[in-house]
Amino acid sequence: TPRFVRDASWTDGMPAAVFDQFAGDLREVHVSTWQRFLALEVHGTATAKQDLRRLRQVATDWPPPNPTALAAGLELLGNNDLRDQLCQIHTPTLIVSGGRDRLVPPAAGRWMASQLARADHQVLSAGGHAPFIGDSTAFLKLLEPFALADHARLAHV
Repeated sequence: TPRFVRDASWTDGMPAAVFDQFAGDLREVHVSTWQRFLALEVHGTATAKQDLRRLRQVATDWPPPNPTALAAGLELLGNNDLRDQLCQIHTPTLIVSGGRDRLVPPAAGRWMASQLARADHQVLSAGGHAPFIGDSTAFLKLLEPFALADHARLAHV
């Protein structure tokens, strides 16, 4: 999404109060907030429990996220507005939204696709915030033809 937080000119973002609460929780109660974020990644999908177990396992295989890096990332998400810059992108783009995404609504993907010169927007109706996790088969069915078509275009340049 070109703008993560909702304001008067962007209704397809997370409410500012929710974002601010999450950022504060991340500073104060880092581990449980991180666990809650992982749950949001797969929320609403048919395989949410299984996917969350897998995400938590992968998360334990790596060192915990650096709180300073997380805070910097949240600051970028909270403040950046890249809507005016989308018109500069001319690369073929596949935007895949999860129909059950509780962080970035599919409407944000539709809007982005309308602003990009060469974009295709697809919604995986059963997908959450990370539709490639919750329904990897459906995601790959979208990605493969896009990637192969892009490869064919590049071969002719």
